Amino acid sequence: MKKKLKFDPEACTKLYEDLVKVFQEHKPTVGEIIIALGNLQYSVGASIGGYNNEKGPGIEELQKLYYSNPSVDVALMIQGLQTTTWFDDYQEMQLKKNKYNI
Repeated sequence: MKKKLKFDPEACTKLYEDLVKVFQEHKPTVGEIIIALGNLQYSVGASIGGYNNEKGPGIEELQKLYYSNPSVDVALMIQGLQTTTWFDDYQEMQLKKNKYNI
């Protein structure tokens, strides 16, 4: 039996407002926000998928799972990994550009 996600617009609005307040208080950099977003995506997906207090699967395993049986939990975990990996790659590229004046 598939899990159904509940949606409460008022709770979502409150959560979003609280998150904005946290960002305003801590004033994170864009990079920190991107990493937090990726980690949040992965964590929410892992929670939905039942990976409680255990390390979830990596990108290759997730892609196999997604293509054999698409689900929101796996999609969120893949997006989270892609977001954080993209940012890591972007930072590395910027360092190389600065080093070699590209």
